[in-house]
Amino acid sequence: MASKLTCILYLEPSHSSQFYQSILKFYDQSLKLVGPNNAHQYDPHISMTGFFTLYDSQRIINNCNIDENHEYISAYKKLDQIIQFIDNFLNNNHNITYPLVKNIIFSNSKNLLIPLQVCQEMLDLVNQLSQLSFDESNSNSNILAKDNSTKTIIRPKAINHLSLAYYEDGFFSNNTMKNLESMANKFIVFDEVKEQKCGWDIVIYEKIHHSIRIEEKHVFREIKRWNIF
Repeated sequence: MASKLTCILYLEPSHSSQFYQSILKFYDQSLKLVGPNNAHQYDPHISMTGFFTLYDSQRIINNCNIDENHEYISAYKKLDQIIQFIDNFLNNNHNITYPLVKNIIFSNSKNLLIPLQVCQEMLDLVNQLSQLSFDESNSNSNILAKDNSTKTIIRPKAINHLSLAYYEDGFFSNNTMKNLESMANKFIVFDEVKEQKCGWDIVIYEKIHHSIRIEEKHVFREIKRWNIF
């Protein structure tokens, strides 16, 4: 069985910022006072992509016999390609503007979140990232994939909110949501983001442990962090 890496790309407020720390405080207090939801499995973040899997794989060169002419491609080599792509994109795109975050907290029966808006360049980054080819048959005109099950699919996200509380399956009662919204308005400090003084980072992580308990965090390993503001 091929080795693999499960990764994801996030946009994050600076960990030292009052904005980020106040969201952590909200997570802690909401867990204690209201109980767990799926947001407690993560640290504060905005998803730029869904989770994607990088596999070790082989590809056939020049349509030759696979036992005579094939190339081994490790999951780590593919990860390096993604990092290099992001490096190049950020170095060549100097019009990335500050995320627009208002002091608005939105709620419905399944979600409590902070809406935000990013520039077109941010959306272009993930859309172009989703088109990268590794071991797929169209990665090179004279290269064919040995096993399509190793194909990497990077799914772009809308990059339009930071989750404060949510259920993947299930709903909040009206009373619970009112309590959560009241706590969020009490704890979360928007001054830095409104004044564009909060730092922002793009971060790629490897997920190394998936928790099945919503009160317990998934475990991530930081691969690389790009400070953009």
